Amino acid sequence: MTLKMNKRGLVFIIVILALGTGVGVFVHEHIPLSAAAQASLQKKIILDGKEYTKEQLIEDFLNIAFSKKDWPISNDPGSTNAIEDYKLGRTANGAICCTPASKEKLLMNQGIQVDDFSPTENFLIHLGLGWLFPRWRFDFEALQPFSKSPVFSEYFYRPHGIPDREGVYKWTRQKVKIGFYWPRQNLSNMPNPWWHGDITRENCDDNLFLSADNRLLRAGECQEIADHVNTLIPELEKITGLDLHLQMPWEDAENTLEDYARIRIIPVFLNPQKNFFKIFRYGTPSKQEMLTHDIVAREVNLVGAVSYTTDVRSQVDGYLLPEADNSLGMSVCKIMHVVGRDMMKALITECLLRALGLPDISKSNDRALLGNWNKEYDSFSKLEDLDGREQGRVWEGTGSDAHISYFHLAKEEEFPKINKDLRSYMSFSDYDKMMAKLLYCPAVKAGMKKEQVRDVLAKTDMCFLER
Repeated sequence: MTLKMNKRGLVFIIVILALGTGVGVFVHEHIPLSAAAQASLQKKIILDGKEYTKEQLIEDFLNIAFSKKDWPISNDPGSTNAIEDYKLGRTANGAICCTPASKEKLLMNQGIQVDDFSPTENFLIHLGLGWLFPRWRFDFEALQPFSKSPVFSEYFYRPHGIPDREGVYKWTRQKVKIGFYWPRQNLSNMPNPWWHGDITRENCDDNLFLSADNRLLRAGECQEIADHVNTLIPELEKITGLDLHLQMPWEDAENTLEDYARIRIIPVFLNPQKNFFKIFRYGTPSKQEMLTHDIVAREVNLVGAVSYTTDVRSQVDGYLLPEADNSLGMSVCKIMHVVGRDMMKALITECLLRALGLPDISKSNDRALLGNWNKEYDSFSKLEDLDGREQGRVWEGTGSDAHISYFHLAKEEEFPKINKDLRSYMSFSDYDKMMAKLLYCPAVKAGMKKEQVRDVLAKTDMCFLER
């Protein structure tokens, strides 16, 4: 007997088998575009006074929603990206840490690099007997393992699996809160020279946007920034259908493990890279840093993080932290305080777009926030990845006395003075809103591949219409 099966039948069987085995599979059958769909690709859409075809908007959306560069976790030349390093069991200093059988146990333990300790010591650590170590080698009373820090442990150890690097990212939870600074659950035992205790309504200016000389940057700036975020939220809710809320650091929900803000706007005060926009990412944390809650030192170990505009010099800095199913679990934006209040507002506006799941750069519109809108600062903005260490770092002194300065760029007078009207960048352009609208079209699912997204957008006009 000959079994005949068409393509639709095969897809159906694959789905049934996947459901029966408990394996999650996203199946999308490509059907060639009809003549009507082909014609609709040339449909004209006017945004910000400029005419685009539907096809042009789809292609640029794919540029923006699918990041092209991986997040490296190792400084070793053999390292390709964080996900490959995770699979190989490669540690942050480049050593291959363990066999596949022991790797998972290591990742779910204290996060200590195996090559830092002898085999006997590692065996004791995995058994929870680290207290047997000689006191002169390690203070285990100070140990607060990241595996017990629920905010970031998912993204360091990936116990539920890793996201699909080829898939699209978006928020699937209905309620998403926006907050300032790192989550408070991650601050204990954190060496932090600019943290001055709990942020309250009264001392918000002192703590959130502190000037380099420890005086108030500007009275009332904390409230001004909060007001700016709140003016943007209604537009974003209309575009995405999400329920967004700005949650200030003193609100009780910030202390919970269920209701803390998932979009984080981080004020940054020090940067050894010659750049007021892109913050240097520290690598190869020390043994002590591996055992603390110092997220700044351990960012390099975040598996599956997706950077914003990695090869662009003067955009907002930050990254997405997707869950295993490509839904977003957290988004981080970093902004240096010395850029001034107008630039800060413009960068926060871009941040809120990127944080939706739009990490890369538009190739069609430099006037949009998702485009290279801030390129006037590119000549002042160095990147160590592109320009090399000597050109990219801030050095003080000469010869043998030269050292990397972390404080040089913390001076407001160092920020370049460019006559640039930033008012139009404190709100979303029609183009920006269209890109966010396409991402949050119900037909676009988290985890879809680029060709799948192109296919569904080409076959529907609903994603291009007003909500």
